Amino acid sequence: MAFMFVALFTYAQPINLIGQWKLSSVKNLTNNTIDSTFQNTGNLSIMFNGNNTYKCFLSVNTVMGSYITKGGFLIKRGATTKICCDDDKSMKFYNLLLDAYGYIFKESDLYIYSNNCELIFKSL
Repeated sequence: MAFMFVALFTYAQPINLIGQWKLSSVKNLTNNTIDSTFQNTGNLSIMFNGNNTYKCFLSVNTVMGSYITKGGFLIKRGATTKICCDDDKSMKFYNLLLDAYGYIFKESDLYIYSNNCELIFKSL
């Protein structure tokens, strides 16, 4: 019976991070509340590519960098397009990604964990 549960749970999971993920919400795990900063997430999203690179879409700029999934989870600081100034929400979002330490899939959503927060993403 346990084997069946594990097999079903594994089967329902996406294969990997590859693809574009739009931020849906950020939950504070300390007090179990939704961070009101991210009630309207705008175009905040991240695209994970197959060659361990990412593109992070902020309010104005795009950040390009690399990530690691073997032996843990790490999003490395990347280079930005520097069109103008991103808003505070974008900067908070990117800093949470830089401090990320893990991720899981629940149903079709991606959950990234960082600084007592759970960043919830929907696939685009």
